Amino acid sequence: MPTPGEHKTVQARILVYAEDIGWTFVSRAEADQRRGGIPAPYGSKSGGWKTPAPLSLFFDDLLDAKVREFNPRYAEAKRALLGQFRHLHTDIYGNREFVEHLRNRGKFFDHEEKRERDLILIDYDDPARNVYEVTEEWAFHNGHYGTREDVVFLINGIPVLVIECKKRQQGRGDRPRGGSDPPLPPRDARAVREPAVLHRRRPDALSPQGERQRGWTSIGARLGLGNGR
Repeated sequence: MPTPGEHKTVQARILVYAEDIGWTFVSRAEADQRRGGIPAPYGSKSGGWKTPAPLSLFFDDLLDAKVREFNPRYAEAKRALLGQFRHLHTDIYGNREFVEHLRNRGKFFDHEEKRERDLILIDYDDPARNVYEVTEEWAFHNGHYGTREDVVFLINGIPVLVIECKKRQQGRGDRPRGGSDPPLPPRDARAVREPAVLHRRRPDALSPQGERQRGWTSIGARLGLGNGR
């Protein structure tokens, strides 16, 4: 009998738990459709990735609708904010700027009153006004490298949490650098290394979601991996 894979053992369970606490599941097909798409050549320098992506990093229409709902005086052209987000630097400075937006400290210009106002992306005072969604197999490609995130949580169309699912397996593996913990099984060691590799290859996929990469890495293997039970 074949051993259950990562999807059944870890990923599918996370999606069920998310729905149980009120997040709406969005199928991969629907998510791709809502993300639109930007035409790009097939193939890549890394070879083998065949996709007409990159897709948007957001659910564009939902994000635009919530921005206008929360900011009645916001009068910029549709997708203007999305264009601004796509041009953030793919480094710690871009991370910091986007985190400020997530904290509702971004700005927009009120043309009627001729002054700047805070741009509200998430309603922290009345959480019920937000839209909470979760999806899986979130693919993104920048023309050079492609990634596929296992599980992605979104609030108002903005990815706020990414989970890389790995099923624990027994065997000889890598010993965490600088620590006295026992060696990690091969799959676990790979799980710890993968986010760093993805960050090097696809910093523009990580930047708009703030410090999610650092947060994942700091959790460590024991809290970040499913045990298959």
